[in-house]
Amino acid sequence: MQDGFLRAAAASIPVAVAAPRRNAAAVCARIDQAHRARAALLVLPELCVTGYTCGDLFLSALLLDAAEEALLNICVHTQNCDPVVVLGVPLRAGGKLYNCAAVLHRGRILGVVPKTWLPNYDVFAEKRCFASAAAYHGPGSVPVSGADVPFGTGLVFACAQMPAFRLGVELCEDVWAPIPPSVRLCLAGATVIANCSASPEAAGKPARRRTLLRAASARGLCGYVYANAGPDESSARAVFSAHHLIAENGDILAEHAPFAPEPGLLVTELDLLTLSAERRRNTTFVPEGAGARAVPFSMPLRPTALSRAVSPHPFVPDDAALRRKRAELLLSIQAHGLRKRLLHTGSRAALLPVTDDLDSVLALLVCARTMDLLGRARHDVLAVTQPGGDRARVLRLCKALGVSVRPNADRAGLARTHAALPLAAPDFTALLLGEAVCAPEAYGVNAAVPRTLVRWLIAAEAERAEEPLRAELRAALSAPDADCAGVSCALTDFCFYHLVRCGAHPRRILRLARAAFGDAAADADILRAMAALTRCLFRRPAALPDHVALGSSAQALHWPPDAAGSLWSEEIDALRRELS
Repeated sequence: MQDGFLRAAAASIPVAVAAPRRNAAAVCARIDQAHRARAALLVLPELCVTGYTCGDLFLSALLLDAAEEALLNICVHTQNCDPVVVLGVPLRAGGKLYNCAAVLHRGRILGVVPKTWLPNYDVFAEKRCFASAAAYHGPGSVPVSGADVPFGTGLVFACAQMPAFRLGVELCEDVWAPIPPSVRLCLAGATVIANCSASPEAAGKPARRRTLLRAASARGLCGYVYANAGPDESSARAVFSAHHLIAENGDILAEHAPFAPEPGLLVTELDLLTLSAERRRNTTFVPEGAGARAVPFSMPLRPTALSRAVSPHPFVPDDAALRRKRAELLLSIQAHGLRKRLLHTGSRAALLPVTDDLDSVLALLVCARTMDLLGRARHDVLAVTQPGGDRARVLRLCKALGVSVRPNADRAGLARTHAALPLAAPDFTALLLGEAVCAPEAYGVNAAVPRTLVRWLIAAEAERAEEPLRAELRAALSAPDADCAGVSCALTDFCFYHLVRCGAHPRRILRLARAAFGDAAADADILRAMAALTRCLFRRPAALPDHVALGSSAQALHWPPDAAGSLWSEEIDALRRELS
């Protein structure tokens, strides 16, 4: 639970249908396993105390009494265990039976959440035995073995030691509803949603679950932990596959595939501080706490090792197929933005100063694509070669693209003569760090493209280019990236993303960079990159030329030019002293 990371786990048990004592023992074994794994949250399937597939046995008082007794035994077992445990159990309240999730921690039943949406189609017949939470109009607590326990769908379980950890609960079908309970819970402050589920397997359903949980976690700007029933349930009408998923803000962080070999626990860490930062910056996420109740609990903060992957290149997708699609999208955004500017200004040509740097290569590719969109000849791109570098390579690339070349000359005169729109090639990282300056009248083709993204966009174009263009692009990519302000551009982009985009403080960025780069970056290099970045942000804010936004890099424009950066620089200095 350090630095805003919450280790969460999902699991199923080898359920014995209608045998609460045996199931309680299996649940306790899972809790012990989660405790050893240092999980702070464990989510188990729907009705796992009895088995989901008990059918009309749910009408048996004997089974319900045994389930309540098993729940109490499990609760006692949690006394010396760290995780908050969320598990499914049938409970009676107000003369009706409810399909519930009980939330347990350190020997207490923190609360009970009844299921709202009861499926009664296909293989489901829950309304035969259970009542919906929507039909409950009783008090806000119910007796469970003589103790009053908070009861309702609006419970938000709040950790006193980690304010970013606020837990909401829904059950299986709830998340499939048009407006799931989790929507209201997230607006009421829940940053993590636990779902106790028993979703039978069917053709195409795993993909729909993934899509659903990506959407639920993105819509709620939350972490989502989904535990599904396994194949030990009765197969009288359906088969369950133990398809567990943990999602965060639209991404699947961890998955136990349907019918995969028994894995024990599905475990990963949820980044609650970044989720909280996303909510603060998202103006359409408007908190609304009506009908919600906070249930406080205490949990000691433990060291949390990171098992989740941390990308060293946060602007570049890790998946190869997604990289190709994203490259096409971003290049299209750049080209269409330039197209509109050329049309709006009535420019007959585009004037681009070029060097052998990669940002010039990308700018040339965008210009060529733009002329294709306009149906114009590519020689309407006027590439003005600049002194230094490998001029021969620049000329070969321009020839392969079919653009015009002009020697370094009076650019203003060329622009007037050819009615050309002045362009600038420097990328966002170079502009941010003051490594490049653009003329005030220039349109910044790459002004929203971080340096690490430049290389990847060129590589994507090289994959589908024909000769001789492919050979020229590969030659350009063979040159290593130059450092920015004396530090690695990869580290600069990484630190920028986490400092500005995610609102992280330097100590947390250092930890993330260690996880992302491993031995490829020393602590001193990471701190040097952070120090250089903060100096530029607070002493010399980037003045970006006109450009189209590709993501959120343009946030730097909103940094005040006279802000004091002492909070950040002092923490960086403190980290240096600790490491010396």
